[in-house]
Amino acid sequence: MIKYILPLLLISCLTVSSCSSKQKQFVTTLTIDDSITTNVQIDTVVLVLKKRLEMAKFKDVIVTANYKEHLLTIQSAALDKDWIKTNLLKKGALIFYECYSITELADIMNEADKMAAQKIAGNKTDTSSHPLLSAFYSYAQQYTIGNTSRFPSYIGEVTKQNIPRLKKYFELSKELFPADAALVFKEENTTTENAPPLSEVYVVKENDTKFFASNYIKKASAKADGKYNSVEMSFDAYGTYAWKRMTERNINKAIAMVMDGKVLTVPTVINTIEGGNSIISGVLKKQEAHDFADLLSSGYLPVNCSLKEMHELEPAE
Repeated sequence: MIKYILPLLLISCLTVSSCSSKQKQFVTTLTIDDSITTNVQIDTVVLVLKKRLEMAKFKDVIVTANYKEHLLTIQSAALDKDWIKTNLLKKGALIFYECYSITELADIMNEADKMAAQKIAGNKTDTSSHPLLSAFYSYAQQYTIGNTSRFPSYIGEVTKQNIPRLKKYFELSKELFPADAALVFKEENTTTENAPPLSEVYVVKENDTKFFASNYIKKASAKADGKYNSVEMSFDAYGTYAWKRMTERNINKAIAMVMDGKVLTVPTVINTIEGGNSIISGVLKKQEAHDFADLLSSGYLPVNCSLKEMHELEPAE
């Protein structure tokens, strides 16, 4: 077994299995970027990283924390730097939000557009440019199913280039919107052949009604159904209760499922869900679904981390 001598400060060492003398070992150093971090949060990061490495089939791994210097070290086979950034260090925070509809916000958006225009013009009355409303590519349009007329759960669509603009004018007029209103986007929505790639714009309720699903996931697995891929989740006892309550109060309303600030899907609740299960479907490629399931099963990172360096570990004499 290869011995690796660590300073006394490097504690919370978690060993998956003993190191193989036949495989080169590397030390990957990560930096905890958050300035305010507790030892409990760091311990959680160690556990989450360990789980993610195990799920990715890495063996002979040691994950270690240096509390004082806010550093983490991973002793393992070589890790791909792109994989570290896109998989290992993803926060993996899955949150379910209640949404505001276009019918609730239409009048507010018109007034907010006027306020943004006045602020841009130096408090002079000038609404000709319509800064907020013109940032949209299109607005949510009413449609009919059977004898029922409905609006989509999003309020409009926007090009990627106009997202910063929309956010800017939303902030200029934020005082007119509900205090808990927050913008989120579902990227790359395909519309007509001649339209550019569009993102759907949702206004979610950033308040105590949100359900932090990542905290209560007991199991997650990827499923394939023809050309569609999905991720099935089951919650623990409290998560089952919280999910039931959320669906119960949102019958015929939309719930936005958001991962790390990006909308994955926005299903409409048909019935109360009592079994503690949920599905995210139709938005992932096959490998993405497996990676996403692993991400949910491993838990979320409570702090932001980044790659500092990686070097080969010299074998002990």
